[in-house]
Amino acid sequence: MTQGRASGATPPSAGTAPPLIALAGVSRAFADADGGTRVEALADVSLTIGAGEFVAIVGASGSGKSTLLNILGCLDRPSDGAYRFNGDDVGGLDADARARLRREAFGFVFQDYCLLDALTARENVELPAKYAGVGRAARAERATRLLESLGLAARAGHRPPELSGGEQQRVAIARALMNGGRVILADEPTGALDTAAGEDLVQRLGALAAAGHTVVVATHDAKVAAKAARRVVLRDGRVVEESAPQVAAHPTLTQPALPARRAWERGGDLARDAWGALAAAWRHRRLGTTLSATSVAIGVWSLVVLLGVTGGGLRDGLESAILHMGADTIHVGRGGQASSAVEPARFDLADAAAIRALPNVSAVEMRTGGRLMVQRAGAGEPLETFVTATDANVSERRDWPLRRGAFYTADDGAALAPVAVIGSTVRDALFSPNDDPIGEQILVGGQPFVVKGVLAPYEAGFLGTQSLDSVYNDNVYLPFGTGLALLFGGSSLNIDVRVAAPERLEATARRLHSLLAGRHGLDTFHLRTSSGSMNEWAEVQRVMRAAWATAGGIAVLLGGFGVLAVTVISVRARRREIGIRVAAGARRRDILGQFLWEAAAVSLAGALLGAIGSAATLYAISRIPAPVAVSPLHVLAALAGATAVGVLFSLLPALRAARLDPVAALSDAAGDG
Repeated sequence: MTQGRASGATPPSAGTAPPLIALAGVSRAFADADGGTRVEALADVSLTIGAGEFVAIVGASGSGKSTLLNILGCLDRPSDGAYRFNGDDVGGLDADARARLRREAFGFVFQDYCLLDALTARENVELPAKYAGVGRAARAERATRLLESLGLAARAGHRPPELSGGEQQRVAIARALMNGGRVILADEPTGALDTAAGEDLVQRLGALAAAGHTVVVATHDAKVAAKAARRVVLRDGRVVEESAPQVAAHPTLTQPALPARRAWERGGDLARDAWGALAAAWRHRRLGTTLSATSVAIGVWSLVVLLGVTGGGLRDGLESAILHMGADTIHVGRGGQASSAVEPARFDLADAAAIRALPNVSAVEMRTGGRLMVQRAGAGEPLETFVTATDANVSERRDWPLRRGAFYTADDGAALAPVAVIGSTVRDALFSPNDDPIGEQILVGGQPFVVKGVLAPYEAGFLGTQSLDSVYNDNVYLPFGTGLALLFGGSSLNIDVRVAAPERLEATARRLHSLLAGRHGLDTFHLRTSSGSMNEWAEVQRVMRAAWATAGGIAVLLGGFGVLAVTVISVRARRREIGIRVAAGARRRDILGQFLWEAAAVSLAGALLGAIGSAATLYAISRIPAPVAVSPLHVLAALAGATAVGVLFSLLPALRAARLDPVAALSDAAGDG
């Protein structure tokens, strides 16, 4: 055994091949807690280790053993010096390349086992192969065989808390061997084991070295070091004693053939990852998961309910506007410009017949009217209101139900029958609540008429206006022929033309203008459509809906902040888990994906709960009754949007998790984070 620091002794095969591990002048320094004085954990270490060696790194606590193992296993970088693995410079590798080297060449066995409590023993063993992209069936089969070889076949489905210390350490050995374990790095592997379990572990490590694995054990236990074929002694970060390399004639180590997963398996793995992430989050972080899901659920519930209520109001209001404001109607009036001296046109039934023959015309309504005094015959005060003489089809056209009686017919108009249909406001003004107006006589402009029907109160819809209510409820309707003969013979006549396709209303208006100009001459009439006012009304409604959607969107964003807060806490609490995954070969994007998948799963679960809650709420509102209308696309958009917001808001803490220093993450202090 050579005293003092060895100058990197070379194994017998050095003349034909480079050593498996070669350190040259490696140092590792850390800043103290205040970021000032450098503390050297390793100083000018030069060391070579050949393939198949069983090496014990010996030294007291704080001598630099763990730091040396972390550098060998690519968990840490040297501050100075060079590290070559199998002849290749490790110092120039980026984070992903070093993760690949960890997956393919190294296996770690830690003093406190470093198993993930959320996974079963077999799933812990599978972890390195999963990060290597091995198919699910292949990695499960190999993990099962490894556990069987270590006497743990019956414990494969148990989680770490259900295993003894010796069993957990054997699971850790199986995990180290999952991808082949060309180099086994064991840091104080017997420190938490009893004597019998410790001796069993050392024998297993020796057997691995005999099988061709390179085994490096960091220990302060002289009994463990005595089992190794070679000792390297550290003191204050320096090699102070090193025995010569002793590489026996071991069989060539055969790396296992682990097939990569097929493209179709990736989708299944992603789905299982999402479900597993949600299940693990619920099992181990129940409060945080509940808070995240609840915040997202409230956001989706608010958004869908607001859209449903306003959507129902818009639908109801738009239908009312189309029916009662004339969005599908062209109004034809007598006279052109106010300054014109041309005699206004006098429309007749022949005009109506000609208009009916135009394309896209579904109905033609002749009407006239004006404000007249209306009074109950022989009693009551007179009421000034609007009286309209129009065709019988107005009731069908306006989809306006009667409260009592019937609407007048075309025969009533042809026979000049003195009958009237009154609005609800007129009925309440002329008759007491207990009176039945049907068959009663009223005076309209001094002429007697019999009440044939009473219209139901008109309501302009959920988002309508009171002005529409007053216009229609204050009206008295008379048959066109009767009104023209008895009341409005000298009044201006108007024609309302209803179109079948409102989107072609303007084109129909141009044809109508040409027709009437040919029959009566230019500037003897005017045409008016409500498309402009309807567009303005629709724009107001769209703005209202956008405002409510914005309010719901803000609620979803607040749910995203809830996910953000819980993810930040989760990253801090799970730093040790992150270190374990990195040691198993996880790349930065694997850690990033881990947290994003969890955020997506929790957010989607919350969004689904919110959608279910909103469906129940809207159903209850519809029973009031109040109009509700929800598009499935809106619900899907809310689900997708809430999930995307959850993922987006968790991105920053997930990126921080992916960039964590694995050595700090694995330390006890970091784990307590």
